[in-house]
Amino acid sequence: MDLKEQLKTMSNRFQLSEDQHRFFDIISKFVTIVLGVGAFFIALLTYVAQERETRAQDQRIAKENEETRKKEAKAREEEYKRRFWERQLDLYLQACKAASTIASVENPKNPEFTPARLRFQQLYYGELCIVESSRVSDCMVQFREAMLDYENNPSDERQTNVRRKALRLAQACRDSTESIFDVDLGKVNLEERKINPKR
Repeated sequence: MDLKEQLKTMSNRFQLSEDQHRFFDIISKFVTIVLGVGAFFIALLTYVAQERETRAQDQRIAKENEETRKKEAKAREEEYKRRFWERQLDLYLQACKAASTIASVENPKNPEFTPARLRFQQLYYGELCIVESSRVSDCMVQFREAMLDYENNPSDERQTNVRRKALRLAQACRDSTESIFDVDLGKVNLEERKINPKR
């Protein structure tokens, strides 16, 4: 038997009937559809996973940006407060210096009185109004009234009153500074201070 005949014989053995041919055709089409649907679902799952990862990454970036923005805003706010407090402390010191000079001179005709009075008035009507606490404001008003009373009618009693008001102003400035910087500067002891003009 030659090769051609052998092939023909084998071919006849593997020849499919019409029903078998249809069955294998249906099976091959079904497998093709299942593979196509499977590939679709795999692609869909991959897409969904990538979208989740992208969303998660976007959320992380947005959160980091928000945290950075908050940190920068807090840093700006702290810088503003620091400058405000520094200016407030500087003006408190100037007000106390002017008040102490006014309280320390022997009479309003002393040459040191007029520049100190002018600086006090400048602070009273201007710069200090922007940054002072309400207690410091009250003490400034009380000191000014005592100063004007002493200036118009100089006496030891009125000078003693000016000195008391100067010390109260200093204490109010200390209290304001303590509350801002969270420090304890203590109290100015008015009883221990010698505020009598003759001493």
